[in-house]
Amino acid sequence: MFGLLYTGDAYKSQTEYLVSCTETYLKLCYRSACEIYDLAQQNKELLSFLMIKSCGTGPKNLERQKTGARLEDKIGEMYEELIIHSCTTKLYVTFSLESFINSFVTYLINHRILNNVKDEVKEIILHNISRLYDKMSTLDKWEEVANQFGKNKLNKYTVLWKKFCNLYRYRDDMVHDKPIFILRTGDVIRVKKGIIAPVQREEIESSTIARYINEAYQACKVHDDMIQKVYNLTEVQVDEEHAKFFIIPRNYHRKIKNIVRKLENLEQEINERVTPFSKPEGYREML
Repeated sequence: MFGLLYTGDAYKSQTEYLVSCTETYLKLCYRSACEIYDLAQQNKELLSFLMIKSCGTGPKNLERQKTGARLEDKIGEMYEELIIHSCTTKLYVTFSLESFINSFVTYLINHRILNNVKDEVKEIILHNISRLYDKMSTLDKWEEVANQFGKNKLNKYTVLWKKFCNLYRYRDDMVHDKPIFILRTGDVIRVKKGIIAPVQREEIESSTIARYINEAYQACKVHDDMIQKVYNLTEVQVDEEHAKFFIIPRNYHRKIKNIVRKLENLEQEINERVTPFSKPEGYREML
């Protein structure tokens, strides 16, 4: 069904390979979250390591509060690993979705348009149609596939579509870095496509351990829900071959939701235990 990639041992579907990579990093997120929870549950005196704010300097805040204890070093390393695994999971999700829709276009054209066309003519038509799709953005490809081959159009006002767009906005911010300048006045500007625009300061939101594992899980869920959605719209049956392109195994929904809930409960318990007299030094500056 999909294009093949040589992995060193054998040929494998490109999308299936990216799905495997994404699944691997989701499992690493889960493992890191479980290890952090176990350590924090057993050593609740490590309160400062769970009182982290996303001000862009999370690891530095951790460094400021370290006492040199080996256990604190370990949980700090696990926290940084979790952030990296979460980021990588989300990026692989976008790569997999892009690979999927590129191959799905070819699949639909072959089965819905060129199924009775001779091979030599089919190659020419497929080549030209593929070039038209190649010029589209990834988001436009998903919309166009639904328009051309679906029984209905994609609803762009759903929560799923907004989450899908946010994933690609995240991907663009990560891999298409744009220069940012700080003026003498203190204003921050960004240069994008030759246009200078001010950068709005975003409010600082709390950054917790539960957030990173949950973001990775939610990204994978968006991936699977979008693929299921386009299967439904185009009336493609999800057989064993098509099912290879989903990331989350059935038991992982329950396992990840369970660890997210445990971490959230632990963080809430720690928040309640930290009184104004017992908050670690530097905690007020982090708020």
